[in-house]
Amino acid sequence: MKKAVFIQDQDFERVIREHPLVIVVFIVSWCGLSQEISPLLNQLADDYQEQVKVFKMDIIKNKQIAERFKINFVPNIFYFKNGERVQNLVGLLSYEVMSRQLE
Repeated sequence: MKKAVFIQDQDFERVIREHPLVIVVFIVSWCGLSQEISPLLNQLADDYQEQVKVFKMDIIKNKQIAERFKINFVPNIFYFKNGERVQNLVGLLSYEVMSRQLE
């Protein structure tokens, strides 16, 4: 099973430019909502492994990117296409809502 993996500040630019379609979910590792969304992210990563790469960033450990995008709430879900942000969703959302953005 494919899983969403953690990336760090220094990986961010490379990752969003390296893959045509990327989801980056900003979380706080100890936050209950962030923990609840993890299985859904893993399911997205597995179900759409041919189309999209799914990553997580802990905003406590990666302040540079969190500040750049003014992340104040988690989970905060960013969709990137060809290196450009095309969508942003906030909160613990269903698998259906998150996957709908990929179609």
